[in-house]
Amino acid sequence: MAATEVKVRMQQRRDTAAGWTSANPTLLLGELGYETDTGYFKIGDGSTAWSSLSYINTTKISAYPLATVDISDDAITGDKLANDITIAGDLTVNGTTTTINSTTLQVDDKNIELGTVATPSDTTADGGGITLKGATDKTLNWVQSTGCWTFNQNVDFASGSASAPSIILNGDVNTGVYSPGADQFGISTAGTSRIVVDANGKVGIGEESPSANLIVKQSGSTFTAQSQTVALIPKKFYNRTWCKDCNCCRQCCII
Repeated sequence: MAATEVKVRMQQRRDTAAGWTSANPTLLLGELGYETDTGYFKIGDGSTAWSSLSYINTTKISAYPLATVDISDDAITGDKLANDITIAGDLTVNGTTTTINSTTLQVDDKNIELGTVATPSDTTADGGGITLKGATDKTLNWVQSTGCWTFNQNVDFASGSASAPSIILNGDVNTGVYSPGADQFGISTAGTSRIVVDANGKVGIGEESPSANLIVKQSGSTFTAQSQTVALIPKKFYNRTWCKDCNCCRQCCII
């Protein structure tokens, strides 16, 4: 029997969304119903009324990329985001609190900006910083009234050295404060030790290992003080001989 070719055009059942809801028909199994005003459609199962029938996946989308209207509240849940996600463009999060539950937060950028409000000022920056939660908060904050970064915990610096002190000012890398050893405190300038206080409280000026309570050393000459009272000597008596009997310059004894 020869095949017969029949040329036909099919027209699906169609109505507006309101029209379908009002009529609420039950589509035949495999029958398609089209909403002319939304572009959505449903396929019948032969038993479910229109209002209870689900739209076909991917058809109820108003635009690409997805618009807010296409995403129902709480539609994106944790189980749907279980795998790694890469966002190629910028990400903006609006809200009061953003919570990140992870062990390590890695940031490729070298600079993190805080307080990027519309018009930044010292007033808006006041109190900004970092808080580490513990038994008590460990904070690093900018305080406007003092114009300083303020720690509420102690800060432990590396020992450093006279040539590379651990605490410096204004980028001067060879001038500052360092520790020559355990329980010792030192100040250096131009990479050279100038003042050292050792573990016993002995002070050396120009001397890194003071053997007396106070040692001042410069250009080969040394002044040593143990427990005596040290008085300032007028310049005109520098070359006089000191009289131990009357504790004064021998010049006055001769007079």
